[in-house]
Amino acid sequence: MHVLGEHVLIDLYSCIDEKIESPAVLQDAIVNALAITNQCVEEIDCQILEDEIFLVAVSHHCHVIL
Repeated sequence: MHVLGEHVLIDLYSCIDEKIESPAVLQDAIVNALAITNQCVEEIDCQILEDEIFLVAVSHHCHVIL
């Protein structure tokens, strides 16, 4: 199958509560999800902005933005 591109956009607003305890929880989830698809995370950054979390993960063949 040849694919030009696929995108998934996930916005997490007002999500800092007992369900997402820290950015490390999201980082681990993204690293594990990409590992399932044989993608190694080359760079990952997570920022907390008031009640929002912004995460960018970069792999050789894809990137994830939350």
